[in-house]
Amino acid sequence: SNTGALVNGGTFTLADMLFSGLLTNLNTGTLNISAMTFGQPLNNEGTLNLIGGDSSFPYGINQTSGVTRLNGGNIIGNISLDGGSLRGTGMIDGSLTLNNNVTLSPGASPGTLNIIGNLTLNPLSTTLIELGGTTQGTTYDFINVTGTATLDGALNVVLWGGYFPTLNTTFTPISAAGGIVGTFANQTLPALNNLAYSVIYNPLNVDIFYNQALGGLPPPVVQQILTFENLLDLIGIQTPQTVFAGQGTSSEIAHIGLVDLPSLFDALANNDQSGVNSLFTELMNQAGLQGWNDESRLVCR
Repeated sequence: SNTGALVNGGTFTLADMLFSGLLTNLNTGTLNISAMTFGQPLNNEGTLNLIGGDSSFPYGINQTSGVTRLNGGNIIGNISLDGGSLRGTGMIDGSLTLNNNVTLSPGASPGTLNIIGNLTLNPLSTTLIELGGTTQGTTYDFINVTGTATLDGALNVVLWGGYFPTLNTTFTPISAAGGIVGTFANQTLPALNNLAYSVIYNPLNVDIFYNQALGGLPPPVVQQILTFENLLDLIGIQTPQTVFAGQGTSSEIAHIGLVDLPSLFDALANNDQSGVNSLFTELMNQAGLQGWNDESRLVCR
């Protein structure tokens, strides 16, 4: 047990003890803690690393700048931060409130943050979610809340590690057993190939869905009509270029590269509807077209 005051401006480690005095970690300081109990609020302006065990903060953490990082250790107690960021993988056994310009970044690119309590995100906070695959909490970030999750502020979704999702992929980065309350006021989402990510708010979780029309609207049902005239526009294409490939309620502009054009031409000539469907579907997939679904149809002419 230690009852004195401590001001840290360098690198310092505390482990397996009760610290009853006033502790301040300056903006130049890195404070590593493991299995600690603090008898007063911990003041953090620098880097606070929880590197092992469960550390108890019955009086909370005063943070207006800097970072608190779960890096092998867990937090016991209710935490309310007023600046900087909270990052890492682990558990907070208590409620978490993020005020002002605090950034919540779960995981260690990526990972899971478990909150045994409520999560409250205030209007100036930012939640950063990294998508690096389709495994929740392992290849994309996951915030798991046992209580309610009250959402506000900004949601920033980024791709990580060179990952590129396939179409119709759903990610669930936030779950709350006690319910989702509110929505993010601002959303920054990656948009690629005229496709977009849409945020879907469900009663107990938040989903990010990839493969909706830009702007968050569902893709239209399109009747694709393939004629010899259409095909002539495609024959001889050696490098991707922009062409019109649809006709009906909504024409689509596609970036089309090479496809098995001779087989497609033969299927058209022989009025082979199934062959046309198969080959043209391949063409649409290469193009990344929206609206190509079971309700669309091809007509041999």
